[in-house]
Amino acid sequence: MKMDDIAQLANVSKSAVSIALNNRPGVSDETRQRILKIVKEQNYSPQHRLHKAPAKSILHFITISPEDHTQQATKLPFFASLIAEFSVITQQKSIGLQIENLEPAQLADRISTIDEDAPGYFGTIVLATALNRKQVESFTKALKRVLILDAPFKNLSVNAVSIDNYLGGYCAANELLKRGYEDIGYVAAREPYPNYLERQQGFNARLAEAQMKIHLKYQVGSMTMNQDSDMATIFTKPLPRAFFCDNDYIAIRLMRLAQQKGLKIPQDLAIMGFDDIGEGRVTSPDLTTVHVPVATIAKVAVSRLQEIKDNQLVDYHLKQYVQPQVTIRHSI
Repeated sequence: MKMDDIAQLANVSKSAVSIALNNRPGVSDETRQRILKIVKEQNYSPQHRLHKAPAKSILHFITISPEDHTQQATKLPFFASLIAEFSVITQQKSIGLQIENLEPAQLADRISTIDEDAPGYFGTIVLATALNRKQVESFTKALKRVLILDAPFKNLSVNAVSIDNYLGGYCAANELLKRGYEDIGYVAAREPYPNYLERQQGFNARLAEAQMKIHLKYQVGSMTMNQDSDMATIFTKPLPRAFFCDNDYIAIRLMRLAQQKGLKIPQDLAIMGFDDIGEGRVTSPDLTTVHVPVATIAKVAVSRLQEIKDNQLVDYHLKQYVQPQVTIRHSI
């Protein structure tokens, strides 16, 4: 016995039978009772079809811990804010977000398990700040729907979204020069990441235009705000009037040490960072920095992966650079 048979016996439409069985408005009480009586007499049992909800698309977001650093990237303030923006964007687009942190030794095994033909697979984003060229290629050679984030490698043909670090460094130097600082130092990251190198190149280029050079340069660890010992030598020599730092972690540590030594910021020493992490807004004074628009990075990256998923603009690789901007606060 099918629903069509019940409808014929009750002399009603199939939709009327469905309305009665599901106790929805749309038929008279008399018709409803007649349908239900026939259903009982014929011992009819509706065959409920199981409708599977379409599988939600899943975006794989992979971070890689630096080989010489035990802290996961997802726990560092800048990367945490970046991932939070990806969570917002993917939620708005009804895309699932799977976040995982890998050690460098785990890369090959993990890449081999990514099935781009699996139902619901949206794509893979690799936060490649700490990766070298060979490690980036391990993803781009194995996967089609992959986007490299935060390390474009200009000598590689890849789909990538990155900060315009050169411009950020250039603008930072320009701001210091505009404010009259001439004796300028640079606290650089010890890690040879492409992002940092490009920031230094942009900074140096602006100083060169002004026929100036960095007076003092130091190298320290860049991925923590809790290690001050590697900065101790900075205060054993005469200080410049202002310091630019490769990121806010370094700048906040430098500010903390300077204040411990009785220096006033910015009266005795001006300090400027890069990234605009939340912690820099609650220092005293609050940190002047180069703001990185993480919300824009997330939007651009997800949109580019959507294009690749939809087989649009895939005849060439696309590198997109997001422009940072100097945010003036009170540390310079």
